[in-house]
Amino acid sequence: MRIAVVGAQGTGKSTLVAALQHALQADTDPIAFTLVEGGSLELHRNHDLTLLMGLDLPGPTDPHHRLSAVECDGQLRQFMGQQAITFAVVYGSGQARTECALQAIAYRRQQASAKRSPAPDCAWQWCCGTCSDAACEQRLFTTLVGKPTESVRM
Repeated sequence: MRIAVVGAQGTGKSTLVAALQHALQADTDPIAFTLVEGGSLELHRNHDLTLLMGLDLPGPTDPHHRLSAVECDGQLRQFMGQQAITFAVVYGSGQARTECALQAIAYRRQQASAKRSPAPDCAWQWCCGTCSDAACEQRLFTTLVGKPTESVRM
């Protein structure tokens, strides 16, 4: 598995990668981490998972540098959105941040091992009881009932 770690300067990318490498050292499935900096953002499209560092850690006290981090974060999110690159945002400090990243990695592994494909006419890749997609709800109901939909006459 290849994981790209992206985020504004000062968001703890290197610290997180070191913590993840330590936490996953006994893992049988090798993971390669790439710290993505600025211009090489396009290169992370080849990764299995992208972790975006949250801006919740105490940052620089200089307001100019803090604004720069917010702008960088916005640009990263905009780029990944335009390129349809899925990512997980990692929040927390210390061990909590590492645990957040480990959860994202475990979820990605679960997705990869399941190798489920969505129903051909389903707009979503997962089923959700509260998605408000009428067609999805209809398929769910008819599947649970086990017969095609019929009009109800009173």
